[in-house]
Amino acid sequence: MLDGAEGTRYFARTDLEHGRELWKTDGTCAGTRLVKDIEPGLGSSASRNLTAIGGILFFRAETSGQGYEPWLSDRTRKGTRPLQEIAPGPQPSEPRAFTLSGWDVFFVANDGCTGFERWALPFRPEKRCRVALEQ
Repeated sequence: MLDGAEGTRYFARTDLEHGRELWKTDGTCAGTRLVKDIEPGLGSSASRNLTAIGGILFFRAETSGQGYEPWLSDRTRKGTRPLQEIAPGPQPSEPRAFTLSGWDVFFVANDGCTGFERWALPFRPEKRCRVALEQ
């Protein structure tokens, strides 16, 4: 389980309608909701390795025809999306250890050719970008 803003917690949950997917809760039954059914229906994205960095959730998820690949979420259904497919086809890249360092989010993943290596994503918080553009 991962703590979020204003007492909201994010976690992977399994139910009979959606399989194992990304959920959020404020600690009440009424406030517990599916963020996104990444693998629609009973299929399961088996979301794992949730890491919050600057208001964004980074994690790995599995979809049909692809193994575990990196995903991100701004904590909304619409803002939950896959990142680049690292290992092509059904082979999983198994991304993990999402870490912020400077202006980049680093993680470890396997592209299927060179084994596990460090990958980097540029990560510019919106407020910082706006300040840079105004100067």
